[in-house]
Amino acid sequence: MHSQAYRPEIDGLRAIAVGMVVVYHLGWGFPGGYVGVDVFFVISGFLITQILSRELAQQTFFLADFWARRIRRIGPALLVMVLVTLLAGYRWMTPDELAGLGQSASALATLVSNLYFWEETGYFAARADTKPLLHTWSLAVEEQFYLFYPLVLLGLRSATPRRRWWVLAGAALVSLAVSQYGVLAHPRGAFYLLPSRAWELMAGGLLALWGDARLRSPTPASLLSVAGLLAIVVPALTYSVETPFPGLAAMPPVCGALLLILATSHSPNLPVTRLLSSPPLVGLGLISYSLYLWHWPVIVYLNLLPDHFGRWRSVAALVISLVLAVLSWRLVETPFRRNSSWLTGPRLWCGALAAHLLILGIGLLADHTGGWVNRYNAQEKLLLDDLTWRGDEFGIAISDPLDLAVLPPKGHLPPPGERLDWLAWGDSHLRTFGPILEEFARQERQTLKIIATTGTPPLPDVCLPHHPGSTPADMLRRQDDVLTLLDRWRPRNLLLAARWSAYTDGYNATEPAAPPDKLQLTDDRKTLSLNDPSEVVLRRSLVRLQRFCQERDIALWVVKQVPETAEGDPAREIFTWAIGRNSAPSDQRVTLADHQQRQARAELVFRDPRFAGVQFIDLSPALLDEQGRVRNYQQGRALYRDSNHLTRWGLEFLKPRFHAALRQTPTGARHRSEARFERPDVDVVPSRESSAPDKPSPRQP
Repeated sequence: MHSQAYRPEIDGLRAIAVGMVVVYHLGWGFPGGYVGVDVFFVISGFLITQILSRELAQQTFFLADFWARRIRRIGPALLVMVLVTLLAGYRWMTPDELAGLGQSASALATLVSNLYFWEETGYFAARADTKPLLHTWSLAVEEQFYLFYPLVLLGLRSATPRRRWWVLAGAALVSLAVSQYGVLAHPRGAFYLLPSRAWELMAGGLLALWGDARLRSPTPASLLSVAGLLAIVVPALTYSVETPFPGLAAMPPVCGALLLILATSHSPNLPVTRLLSSPPLVGLGLISYSLYLWHWPVIVYLNLLPDHFGRWRSVAALVISLVLAVLSWRLVETPFRRNSSWLTGPRLWCGALAAHLLILGIGLLADHTGGWVNRYNAQEKLLLDDLTWRGDEFGIAISDPLDLAVLPPKGHLPPPGERLDWLAWGDSHLRTFGPILEEFARQERQTLKIIATTGTPPLPDVCLPHHPGSTPADMLRRQDDVLTLLDRWRPRNLLLAARWSAYTDGYNATEPAAPPDKLQLTDDRKTLSLNDPSEVVLRRSLVRLQRFCQERDIALWVVKQVPETAEGDPAREIFTWAIGRNSAPSDQRVTLADHQQRQARAELVFRDPRFAGVQFIDLSPALLDEQGRVRNYQQGRALYRDSNHLTRWGLEFLKPRFHAALRQTPTGARHRSEARFERPDVDVVPSRESSAPDKPSPRQP
């Protein structure tokens, strides 16, 4: 199979691969259509190894020539796609989205986009359908592979063909083992990184190095070709995003591609060969690279423009992608590949360098300007603030030590001998309340510290065993440290604020699907078993915390959760409407009854008679209109950033009610001694062994 004669069936195989990927991204079926990328890897490894092995045998191989061919094959169409994508992003993306696009473009220019998408994660990370260059991770994997693979073959040129084959086979097995280990231990890395993907490219190379293998009769070739086709199509139909991948799960599509290439190599009359060599599939295969480049940015931008094409949006995405792919193949790919005599030597390398610097420069500029924020007028910048502000200045990472001197707000420490007035403890909802809490403390000349850790319930001895953001051990350590701090500093007031309904009921219907136990609480520190309903665990923990506070003369306050919106992200809707990306924001809103139903389990806990001494604060009336519906917008601005977090504009509507509630005397507060409080000599939280005797010692899960 070393002959370089054109094989139309390989273009047909490319067509099947790109077709599965595109249909998968359009959501038309093929839930495992992402395996088309693995088929591409096999084809690429096979064809490139054929070329390299022939040139090495003829002693005509030069690294510069090889990389020049790769530049002409990959670069021009990629450059055009990236520039158009950046231009479209400037027109239609929000600043955060455009800054992310700039980062991914910069990563692409330096051949590390797979590393960028591997590392890009976080609580508020953008969804995949807002990342137009996400699909370029596979191009980065290929180009990283081809930086060293020719050097390996060059180093093995003096070895016998048998030894060369076995060396590469051993390397492929190591890569497969790394891939399977990564699937189990580091699934994101296994998906995006070269060490866990190299074996797929080397599999194609091993087939190319096998030589002129011929099947002895048409019958085995026919059976193998059908088996190969099924090995590709069946995973595409049965795999899903939940399938651990790649690892051993990538073996069927990889082996299927190998079998098809092998079986059809000398059997043009096989049914599968005739199918793959049919004009429609060959034509689609010829434009497969350009189609792969264009389909994902088109899908992303049409998703960002929800009012365009309506329910025909996915059909429009396919048609636009095909048109752009044909134009790209005809006007960009083909001229640079066939008429390349003028693009050689210094012109080629200078042109490639200029293209990389251009993409890198635009990407860095988009990132460092915050997505070109200055393209907006003053009113649009206000709407942008509603969309982007998250109260990060009031948050603290779960790994950070609870040093009272550095907790936000910075500098708000009581004078020597005085107790801290307020310690606020909560999750991202408390972080959102940071500005109006700080303003209250400043107006009342009181001291305040905030411990707001995303996704961590502000309760003692409980955790979320299946939450992906933080480990149970981290959560329990954070809670132990908070109790230690309370025991040592004895603030006058402890205020809790959290998304209580999420801990009792899980996510609401407006948010992405998640495992039903993702936010289920447990207080079984030893086994982390989910033995009781979350509201029962919540009640037990709150009882323990109330007793803890009573014994230390700390008044306990609980801020009830603000209502959740009906659907969507109000701040994003109104901002994208202002910049012309969609029509008027939706007016679908929840009622007071909806809010009460959502909070029913948490409310049952709060109404327990044992909490008569706890001061509960209900802020929801401030967000209701005259018809008892939750306001999403007011005076042309969004009150909510997403389905449950408020904007700074939303805080303005809560502030009067919140401040008035904080000025009240807690109903269950005991008489507070005026004796001076002896402050510790250090600010750092001590080790767990010096904590209050009534608290259980931490147990590792």
